Amino acid sequence: DAVAPGGLGGTYAGNPIACVAALEVLKVFEQENLLQKANDLGQKLKDGLLAIAEKHTEIGDVRGLGAMIAIELFEDGDHSKPDAKLTAEIVA
Repeated sequence: DAVAPGGLGGTYAGNPIACVAALEVLKVFEQENLLQKANDLGQKLKDGLLAIAEKHTEIGDVRGLGAMIAIELFEDGDHSKPDAKLTAEIVA
């Protein structure tokens, strides 16, 4: 009792307008070199955060991919104790 070809799908499954829009977005990514720009920006940010981490032992790790960067914050000098208070202060 298999479903006939094309019988399963949804609003987002192969919608021609959505596919054309996605292809245009990919063209813009290529034309404007957005992936390289994100990688360059991410590296600048990561380098800056690593320089700050050298002076602040609360920063336990700096990592990321492209412009999506994360840092881990710990109680001063003890990288086994995450610092929720410091994190909340920075996020606020």
